[in-house]
Amino acid sequence: MSPIKKHISLILTIIILVLFHNNSKGQTNEGKIKTDSSKTITLSELNIRVDRAILLLKTKQLLEISDSDHINIMLCNNTISHYIDKNLEIRLIGGRYRRFMKMMDKTNYVTEILKVYPNYMSNKGLGWYFPELKMELNGLPGDYAMFNIKEK
Repeated sequence: MSPIKKHISLILTIIILVLFHNNSKGQTNEGKIKTDSSKTITLSELNIRVDRAILLLKTKQLLEISDSDHINIMLCNNTISHYIDKNLEIRLIGGRYRRFMKMMDKTNYVTEILKVYPNYMSNKGLGWYFPELKMELNGLPGDYAMFNIKEK
């Protein structure tokens, strides 16, 4: 076989293997998460969500909190921990944000949530991904796992 035919054969083999690998994961488009999209909310909406999360963590056991509220808690945590405002006009420090983070520590949320959702996986940056919730906590969460905050 000529070198050109060998080269073409190798390229075709690689293409077939890549296509086979991508299709073998068993995921449909319905189950995929748009990891590059985030939900935009106002700062006052974030404050309401953070206040609700604080109340839930104060008054309920983690097993009593709904999936949607755990998703909210994780979104709030990721947003407060990783939010960078390009204009430095919105700062997520002190006040309710500090109370929320202290409540996360007091309830040992990060360790205990692994018991509530034991089918977790590591994500990038030493955090966790919870397939049941389709949500990440800590580490370097994707955009979908944090709020994008608009000023008004």
